[in-house]
Amino acid sequence: MGRTNVRTPIETIAAHHDGEDWTEEELEKIGAFKEFVKMRRQQKKDSRVGLIFEKKAKF
Repeated sequence: MGRTNVRTPIETIAAHHDGEDWTEEELEKIGAFKEFVKMRRQQKKDSRVGLIFEKKAKF
């Protein structure tokens, strides 16, 4: 397949744990990492909004 310029945002990412035994501690660490990724996503979004606002404010 060739490359395209179409960008479709990913709606869902699934991690399956079939056949794997996770300890409660490991599951907590996985949950904490998910929250970290969400926080970083929001920080990037917030910084882009700030840059757009700053550019519009300049005359």
